[in-house]
Amino acid sequence: MAEEAGATPSQNVSQEEVAAPSHSTIPIEDGDPEAEHKMCIKYASDADSASDDDTPVNFYDVVDWELLPTGLGSINVFYRKDNSRKCFTSLREILHLVTRADLMTIYGRVMTFYQDKKAAGIGLVLWGDLKVLMDSPEVNDGSDVWKNQQTWKIQSWKLYSYSGVHVLETVSGLVVHMFVDKKYPLSVNLIERMLDHQLEICHGTMGNELTTAVQLIAFLKKQISDSRRPKVHDCSCFDFLVADSKFMKVAFGDGFKMLLFNPLVCSTKDLSRNLKLTTVSNSSLGEDC
Repeated sequence: MAEEAGATPSQNVSQEEVAAPSHSTIPIEDGDPEAEHKMCIKYASDADSASDDDTPVNFYDVVDWELLPTGLGSINVFYRKDNSRKCFTSLREILHLVTRADLMTIYGRVMTFYQDKKAAGIGLVLWGDLKVLMDSPEVNDGSDVWKNQQTWKIQSWKLYSYSGVHVLETVSGLVVHMFVDKKYPLSVNLIERMLDHQLEICHGTMGNELTTAVQLIAFLKKQISDSRRPKVHDCSCFDFLVADSKFMKVAFGDGFKMLLFNPLVCSTKDLSRNLKLTTVSNSSLGEDC
């Protein structure tokens, strides 16, 4: 996550209203099985596309990172195996230059560097972006970033296929980096708004980038459908935790617990309510206890 320096919500809104860049849609042929996914993708404007000078010129692995002091403040630098280096201020600047393995190397160096010192300034921004990118899918680290998603107004959503990362930026300046094949705590509403906004890819790319974009759209749509599917709990093992005159608490093998009527003492009418109550989300019966 990154907050762009010097940008305020009001400034971003005015910029968006003054001049919205033109984008072109992805051509779709009749009978294309991926047509529904491609409708959620668009080409970035020429101004948003990476210049030819920024394309990767070698494939040497990134071997190190450091925070380099300068007369104007510190700046991030990564070094490749051939001793070449690249200076950068934000993670997004290098996503078209590094691979996923390179990002893992930079992540390791940054986390080690800040093990015994407090991150600040430009280093803090990179540390936070990498923590969200790497740790959110596994341990939900950086969970504060995902709060209040209903208030997010999407400024841009772009794919960087070289590194396998897509980046969501809001009008207020929040920037979130995510791997294309990892599930992040995005709300269904936000995913739907992202799909409506359309994913931006570089103009003229019809190969791996479009394929990756289609796979990402399908992956996000599956998250929506999975979230709306009734949850099935592991019933291969369960235990009665509490039993009294009318209620019992049942623990299933996956840790889910439910409060149900006790069949040993309740009437048939009460027992028939068990099935109904398990579908009522606001009831204390038939829910996770």
